[in-house]
Amino acid sequence: NEKQHVSDQDAVYKPLQRATGEVSFTYDVIWEKRNDLKWSQRWDIYSQSRRVPLKIHWIVFMNNLPIILGLGLFVAVIYIRNTRQDLTRYAQLITNEEKIIFLHK
Repeated sequence: NEKQHVSDQDAVYKPLQRATGEVSFTYDVIWEKRNDLKWSQRWDIYSQSRRVPLKIHWIVFMNNLPIILGLGLFVAVIYIRNTRQDLTRYAQLITNEEKIIFLHK
């Protein structure tokens, strides 16, 4: 008993139709009660399917890595530039103590 949700074994194939404005499309759903399947295990068939090899996930990760690093670097450069500008601006401000010393000279 293989766990299978979609099967085309009972599909009825019709010959190709010319485009007349009508689309002939039907489907059937058969609901089966399964006493051997627990409620907590109902999604296991989707999470455990390995139709796509695991290697492809690494390829996708490696393709996205330069984009992530580039955007991270972009944000870091903007953050460092703004922080540096703020610190130089704050360093140029004259404090009240410096104003008093300057006025008494």
